[in-house]
Amino acid sequence: MVIRILFVVFLLMISNVFAQLKVEVKTDTTDYLIGDLINLQIETNYPKDYKLLAPSFKDSLKKFEIINEIETKYDTVENLVSFKKNFVLSYYDSAIVSIPSFTFIFISGLDTNKIYSDSVLIKVHSLPIEAGQDIKDVKSPILIPLDIVEIILWVLLALALIIATYFLIKKLRKKKTIESKEPEIVLPCHVVALAKLDELERERLWQSGKVKEYHSRITEIVREYFEKRFQFPALELTSSEQIEYLEKISEANEILKTTEEFFTNADLVKFAKFNPIPDLNKIMMSQAKEIVNSTAEKEQVGNSIKAEVENV
Repeated sequence: MVIRILFVVFLLMISNVFAQLKVEVKTDTTDYLIGDLINLQIETNYPKDYKLLAPSFKDSLKKFEIINEIETKYDTVENLVSFKKNFVLSYYDSAIVSIPSFTFIFISGLDTNKIYSDSVLIKVHSLPIEAGQDIKDVKSPILIPLDIVEIILWVLLALALIIATYFLIKKLRKKKTIESKEPEIVLPCHVVALAKLDELERERLWQSGKVKEYHSRITEIVREYFEKRFQFPALELTSSEQIEYLEKISEANEILKTTEEFFTNADLVKFAKFNPIPDLNKIMMSQAKEIVNSTAEKEQVGNSIKAEVENV
């Protein structure tokens, strides 16, 4: 009878200890922007004479990008062991996602108990896009201050370049030779732009996964063309500012809608991490060529066709 009582008391003690076991999982907030860093903290305390079998965290966090995994930390205070595990995660789509429940196994002698943590729901969203406004970075660029050593190195480099330039000019002046130069052939700006577009098309950038580089190159070619064709600083302007300039130019009226769509799609890829379908990449090339051909000076277009006929 006494043995039975002691056995029941022992079971009650074990159950009481297991009832006190708890796993805490938390994040610094539950609302994030796409690409934000998510700090995940996992913590539990258990008696020193227990053995802990921790779960495979990486398998449970497959849907997240693991930016950093901080080494597991064990601290013992009196008769309790503190287990701490931290992850830095990120998620690159707008959605409500769940950090799933983790299963911790505690073993004491012949007794085994499983403790399940609570799951954590977090919301990941993108910045709202307001019609008519320029697309902006999700976060402002971080300015890294220069230290004194770096400043000194830059100053010395500048002085070395100035000195080298001075002696080079001095040497060239001593020669006093006049070199005959062939007259420079200046091609029409639309011919240059179309040649660059053909070269970009042959490079097959987006087909090899370099989508962002493709859209940066194609918009730069169109911007350079606008700068030479209509004499405004297109390379220094935002997409919406360029449209405002083009609205004042009668020769560009027929391609305004196409140009606005062209720059909007390019900006989405470059700044909002938009992944375009292959057909859109082809459409962008067609739009670029249409913009150039539709706004090229008529006389230059005629001369170009005439020159090609003569060559044939």
